[in-house]
Amino acid sequence: MVNKTQQWLLQIKTNLEQQDFEMAQRQVKLTSGGPEISDIVESIQNYAYQRAIELIDGYLADETTEIVEYQDAAIEELRAQLKELEAAIELLSEQKSEQLFLLHEFTIKQSTVMGEIFTQILHIRKDIEQEKLRQRQERYEEAKQALNDEEKRLDELKRKREMLEEQLEKLDELDFTYDEVEEAIDSLNEDIKEQQKQIKKKRKKAKQEQAIFEETSHEAYEEAKQEYEQFDESYHEAKDDKFTKLNDEDIGLLKKLYRKAVKLCHPDTVADEYKDQSHEITQKLNNARDNGDIKTVELLLEQLEKGLSFEVASDRLSDREQIESKIEQLVVKLEEISDEIEAINQNETWQLMSSIGSWDTYFEEQRIELSVYLEQLQAESEIVFNIKYSSVNIKNTSDISNSPTNSTSKTQNYWNEEF
Repeated sequence: MVNKTQQWLLQIKTNLEQQDFEMAQRQVKLTSGGPEISDIVESIQNYAYQRAIELIDGYLADETTEIVEYQDAAIEELRAQLKELEAAIELLSEQKSEQLFLLHEFTIKQSTVMGEIFTQILHIRKDIEQEKLRQRQERYEEAKQALNDEEKRLDELKRKREMLEEQLEKLDELDFTYDEVEEAIDSLNEDIKEQQKQIKKKRKKAKQEQAIFEETSHEAYEEAKQEYEQFDESYHEAKDDKFTKLNDEDIGLLKKLYRKAVKLCHPDTVADEYKDQSHEITQKLNNARDNGDIKTVELLLEQLEKGLSFEVASDRLSDREQIESKIEQLVVKLEEISDEIEAINQNETWQLMSSIGSWDTYFEEQRIELSVYLEQLQAESEIVFNIKYSSVNIKNTSDISNSPTNSTSKTQNYWNEEF
């Protein structure tokens, strides 16, 4: 076994070889040593560092076997630490992967069960906002036209007054028509004043309609349109996903095969020379699992079991520095995975899933609630478009005041949270 003096000398030698002379001097001051190393201590104190290294080598020459044994023991200890980290990473990676898979499964099933009604809701919302935009634009155009008509009428009144004023100038004040023309001008002046008041009202109305049209309508319609198009695309993708066709037994088999395969090629635990290849295979496994492709997962597992599997770093590495470097990498990776798991745990959908006893029961409850919401939208659409939906019976206009666009009901809150 390597004694303390040998360990101390090895440390001193390392410092000297790395030209960390200050640390070497400090270590010499911290120990008095024994007579057998007095020459070494003296050389260091006299800054004869090369001489000190030679003396250390000479002192340790007869202890080589013990030093090698010490180094081997230290490497084995590091390798054991590395194996523990590899196991921890595999365990946490499996946990994270399982959670992500459950989120994917939940989302796909939710889309399958409620996708059709979601699509109807979004489509009607889009149509309502589009019609509101059209109507507000129409009101704005009507207000502008009304203002324009009143301004034309004012111009006509002024033109008539101008003609009468010209006529009046040509008349003699004693002419029997003079008073009639003057009275007509006075009447036109009153009409012009009233017309100017009307124009002021029409201008104010046009500005109001312009503000409503420009500030609110476009944004609401574009948002509803974008929501509909995005969901419609994702819904059709989900319907075509192989995963939707798997039963519970198939899903269980898929998970089992995936877990077995990914343990044989985890990119974080394999030796560095295999990292790129293992990452590529792991990505294929992830894609196949998310798509419910059992055959591809089986094929990849078969390839891994027949010789494509990779050595883990703890079995491959023998150099102390490489092992220590790998340990540092895995410690960082372990923290990253832990943070990712915590982020999943804080995810709203995950927390919702965790609080649900039965997915099927939850989906059915939400489907019923969304059906009510759909009827409210259809009722609003009937008013906006002046169209009657046979499936909706509007009892009074209070239904519309509580319609989904203005309501803060439980259904609307659910919609806002989900989308």
